Amino acid sequence: GSVRADLDWSYELLTAPFRVSRGIFIPPGEYRFRQISPSFTSDRSRSVSVTFKYTDGEYYSGTIRGAEGGIRVRMNEKLAGTVDYARNTVDLAEGRFDTDLARFRVDYSFTTHMFLNAFVQYTSASRSWLTNVRYRLIYRPLSDFYVVYNDTRTAGQQGQRTIAIKHTILLSF
Repeated sequence: GSVRADLDWSYELLTAPFRVSRGIFIPPGEYRFRQISPSFTSDRSRSVSVTFKYTDGEYYSGTIRGAEGGIRVRMNEKLAGTVDYARNTVDLAEGRFDTDLARFRVDYSFTTHMFLNAFVQYTSASRSWLTNVRYRLIYRPLSDFYVVYNDTRTAGQQGQRTIAIKHTILLSF
């Protein structure tokens, strides 16, 4: 496992108002802010592992405080599932809001060269759902074939669906 603490210094130059939540906009301008995020992750090679993270600091014209936690369960050497949840409380000069982010992931390994991953995420800030399913075949070292399905749905808007095929190949000279 690991224990770490990240200290982030951010600089943002907004040339237009930036919507951070329903009805809350950050005005154009320069923003500098710092955040600290201590975290803990247990040994991911175990059948059950956990993660915890806390965030505290500045955010545009105010502050942000958040907590995130997750659990990963390996059912066997081929199948694993992960559930994560994060909640942030943001207090700005322009207003206060909370955000929630929930994620669910399933990984399945058919062989050491063929994988299937499925990922679903809900974001309360945009009231959107994202689904991603990816098939990967490694047919020789550094040469892969992917089929990817994405589905994005946001409240009050038409959803977007895509299917992509990607092929990478190592060319040795």
